[in-house]
Amino acid sequence: QRKRDPMKEMDVAFGEEIMGVYIDVHSSGGYTYYPWGHKNKVSPDDESLQALGRKISSFNQYKLWAPNQPDFLYPASGDTSDYMYARFGVSSFGLEIGEDFYESCKLFEEEIVPSNLPALIYAAKVAKKPFTLGKGPDVFDLRVSRDSAASERIRVSALASDSRMVNIKNYPKFTTGKQHIKEVKLYLDVHPDNDDGSISNVWIMNPTDRKKYNNVEEDIDIMLSTSEIPPGKHTFFVQAEDSNGYLGPVSSIFFDVTESSVSQPSEADPIAPPNNEEPNSQGNGSDGDSIDSTIGSNIAGDSMLLLENFATGFGAFNSGG
Repeated sequence: QRKRDPMKEMDVAFGEEIMGVYIDVHSSGGYTYYPWGHKNKVSPDDESLQALGRKISSFNQYKLWAPNQPDFLYPASGDTSDYMYARFGVSSFGLEIGEDFYESCKLFEEEIVPSNLPALIYAAKVAKKPFTLGKGPDVFDLRVSRDSAASERIRVSALASDSRMVNIKNYPKFTTGKQHIKEVKLYLDVHPDNDDGSISNVWIMNPTDRKKYNNVEEDIDIMLSTSEIPPGKHTFFVQAEDSNGYLGPVSSIFFDVTESSVSQPSEADPIAPPNNEEPNSQGNGSDGDSIDSTIGSNIAGDSMLLLENFATGFGAFNSGG
């Protein structure tokens, strides 16, 4: 994953199997940029870089200072993100954060950090395969709740979207956000990256309208029996795949199984959820939460404590990966 002579190989793509994300943080202006920056010309990996760059901007609503974009201001020679991509093949970006070079502490803490920290963590969670995961569907609003009709069952629900984060405001719809959802898998206590085909705790989630997957955005759910889950802390992992075969980032949620009470998620306060599109006609109309917050309210009844939390491996932003 390194070019010996980047200058001579500028038009040679690294391919989709690269690893690593580099982000250079500057001030100010409110821009997201990616190669090439030293000239207004797209890189050979532009589709992958633009897909992830758009998703980063979905959190902070920054403009794209990028090749062939209307907000490309001017060439910036010597930019570090160009070098990191050209030399080492990492998925490279830059952020021009805030409004002034010396930002006020109040604005920084109350606006800049809340709008950019989710973007940085999202970039970190796709770092293992940024050129493919950035093209795949995202999973929002992952929830676990008790079935009101049968207390021994739980319902796992979410929203899977191939378009919501990549089709940002004020920019044309992008090619990686046009595919319909092909499949969504739910894993119990096994991260999808560790699925060797022999695990049994994996299920296929279904569209809530019980029709076939045929939209770029789908409400999904599945009902499971609590009798199949032993007491203790557990994690559900969810990953969606689009019709082009691209897997998206992994979403996760913690829950505890106990013998005395049930606690299920109440309404969370989402932090910078990307909401750049209206849900499709199959959607439930709810915004996708981009962070799983630690929430819960005690409910008398069955034997499960349900708790949303950060999963390991930068799992806060729609992902346990």
